[in-house]
Amino acid sequence: MERDYILSVLKLCKGKVYGGGGASEILKIPASTLNSKIKKLGITKEDIYST
Repeated sequence: MERDYILSVLKLCKGKVYGGGGASEILKIPASTLNSKIKKLGITKEDIYST
């Protein structure tokens, strides 16, 4: 469930993790934490950019 939510936010942000309009800002977590979660949950660029 967490993986699906993070993936949907990343798709909304077009893969942008940090900075203005990035997924970490929307999720209200540090970019380093989000990057760790992405790695732990096995989210790939293919997952983000697929339809």
